[in-house]
Amino acid sequence: MSALLPLVVLLSATAPEPPKLVLLEAVGSPADVDALRVSLEDWLKPMALELELMNPLPPPEQLPSFARVRVVWTDEVCVVEVFRGNGALARKKLLPRAGAPLLVLESAALVAQAGVRELSIEEHQREPLSAPPLTAAEEVVKQPAPPPPSTVELGLAAFVQGRSFDERSPFVFGGGAELHANLALGAWRPSASLLVAYQGPVSRSSTLVNLQVQTLSFRLLPGLKRELGVFELEAGVGGGLDVLLADTSATELPAGSFEDRTDVAPFLSAALGVRVRPSESSAIFLRAVVDFDPAKRRYRARLGGEPVTLLEPWTVRPSLQLGFSFDLISGARR
Repeated sequence: MSALLPLVVLLSATAPEPPKLVLLEAVGSPADVDALRVSLEDWLKPMALELELMNPLPPPEQLPSFARVRVVWTDEVCVVEVFRGNGALARKKLLPRAGAPLLVLESAALVAQAGVRELSIEEHQREPLSAPPLTAAEEVVKQPAPPPPSTVELGLAAFVQGRSFDERSPFVFGGGAELHANLALGAWRPSASLLVAYQGPVSRSSTLVNLQVQTLSFRLLPGLKRELGVFELEAGVGGGLDVLLADTSATELPAGSFEDRTDVAPFLSAALGVRVRPSESSAIFLRAVVDFDPAKRRYRARLGGEPVTLLEPWTVRPSLQLGFSFDLISGARR
């Protein structure tokens, strides 16, 4: 063992850090020393520590180690000492030899293992050196970045409207609701609006017959939006359906002179509007919509055997909408 010591010292001098090595010096009978070495090796394996038997222990500066153990048997006691790697005493225990030799040997191995474990726990709990305080620039870098804004805006709106119907009813009040969505990408934003509106009733009366027409409208308007400060311009072109409910009543006409009817009429539509945002998530808007009915519609009754036109809606029906909207999902604003 003494012949290998210079070579071990030379190899340890080039190591970047002390090895996980426990050095053992045991002074006793060969049987006790060998049994102690085997038992202590088993105790140290779970801690990934290697045991090396050396008699006597070399100075700490010659052979770096994690811990050093010395066990000496005398006639009356077994002395167990555990040292740190630098040679400082960490634990010392005297075990009486009055009991069975095997019990004394296992107790000595257990005391040595407990001392080494304390050193291992102490090493893991050692606090790292405190880092220097961050500069202002570093603090800014360390702050977590805010989540990216949504690229989709989704909102709901309610509005009142005035819509023309024919020359005798150029402005008929109604109202509706809107679900709108747009992509928050750049200054020009693609958008789409789904509008549901009610208008009515439009009435026509004569001495013999009464007519009322109510309208339920559905529109899908794809378009574009352009933000200009607190204002937002919007334009769209699309279409949809009008459900026209005609109710005719009379007291002096025979059956067959008139009939109730429901028309489902396709429409083409165009819209142009402006929005003002009093807050980030709400807006007040004014919008003009022009509807085009490709069909020619007339509501007639038969009086005296001759058809009489009671109502003939315009083919082009403009309307004006005033409403309030709020965002369900808000995107990036310019």
